[in-house]
Amino acid sequence: MKYRMRLRDDVNLTGLIFEHGLTMSDFAKVVGVTRSYIYQIAHRKQNPSVKLASKIEKSLNAKHHSIFLVTYVHKSTQVT
Repeated sequence: MKYRMRLRDDVNLTGLIFEHGLTMSDFAKVVGVTRSYIYQIAHRKQNPSVKLASKIEKSLNAKHHSIFLVTYVHKSTQVT
């Protein structure tokens, strides 16, 4: 099975990061990615892995799946 994580439409990831007193760069270090990648996720240009989405939610003290929406990608709909 393949899952895709997508930032929920009603979530402002940048705002959540700032509310925790962190810059995008600081937060990127906390979750182990680049500032650029966090920026891309926050602006819906990239979707994180399931593992990274979980790290982001835990780092922001958010409930599981409260920031990201999980969808199952059926094999026949995957882009190769």
